[in-house]
Order: sequence, then structure tokens, then C-alpha cells
Amino acid sequence: MLTLRDGPVAGKYMVKVAPQFLRAVITVGGNDKDVLDQPGDEPHSYERIHVYRRIGEASHVHLNMGGRGRSTGFYAMAQYEHMPNVDGERFRETVTWQRWAEEAEAGRV
Repeated sequence: MLTLRDGPVAGKYMVKVAPQFLRAVITVGGNDKDVLDQPGDEPHSYERIHVYRRIGEASHVHLNMGGRGRSTGFYAMAQYEHMPNVDGERFRETVTWQRWAEEAEAGRV
């Protein structure tokens, strides 16, 4: 489970990956929140984008939640902090986001 510790999209999210940098979205009304953890994830026009940075290392846990195996699998575990000085709206296009995240991970941002 990913934990976004602060910022507008703070909360817990069950996802499979925990990248170093993460786009998180919240609807304009603030009712729905999500993380864009998959490479092909795109924000909707009615969502505002915020950028988060992983704190420490990520790990994974295997969960078997019963049923017909739909929820069974490996899930990422990591903590994130909001980066309020980064304008997430710049990263509406995934290609732009991926370039920035690669540069940031290399320490060039």
C-alpha cells in the first residue's frame, strides 16, 4: 500500500508499483483521489495533478484477499511526501512527466 503522507491527495492506495516520483490526482470538487502509477495512466481534464516523492525504499507484500483471486497478488509498499514547489499541471502529458521524472531521479532537476 502506498501512503501519501501529506498534501491534497494524502491517503492510502493499493497499487502494484512504487516509482520514485508519482503523479497523484484529485477531482476539482475534491471528492475523488487517485495515483497515476502505471506508465500509461493519464489524468482526466477534471482532475488536478500533484507531484509526490518516495521517501526511502519501496517493498512489496503478497496479499491473498480471498474470493476468486481477483485481489490476490503483490502490492507495493512505500511512503510519499508532497512536492508543493513542483507544478503538477505541467505534467498533464505522460511523455513530459516521464522525461521530468527521469531527470529528477538522476538528480538533474
